[in-house]
Amino acid sequence: MSNSIGNLKNSGNKGNNFPFQLKVLQALGSIVNNSTPRAITPQIVLATESGGLEVSCLSISFTCISGKWTLVFGGSSAEISPGITITMDAGDFNDYYPEETFSWVLPEETEGKLLITCNLKPK
Repeated sequence: MSNSIGNLKNSGNKGNNFPFQLKVLQALGSIVNNSTPRAITPQIVLATESGGLEVSCLSISFTCISGKWTLVFGGSSAEISPGITITMDAGDFNDYYPEETFSWVLPEETEGKLLITCNLKPK
């Protein structure tokens, strides 16, 4: 017979895991009660010309509606065509993309629409 942390059959409370469950629930309640929620503000931009994002953000998404755009981020670039979405997330709770990390370019003399949504870094 193997021992299980929550339901010991061979010692202690013999099959009663209430003490274990109670301690787990108390620990989870403590975590929830001691964490501070942070408000996340979304920003939505419909770009029709070249530009850049001048705010810090936790995550960002680019959706090409029309035209052929070039996204530039941190020294890298990618072309995005209509119907394509690129989404990036900074990851950890305290990570974010700094101001002016992202920019977009629409070739001259062409028309296009690029939908940009991001979650702003809380202040």
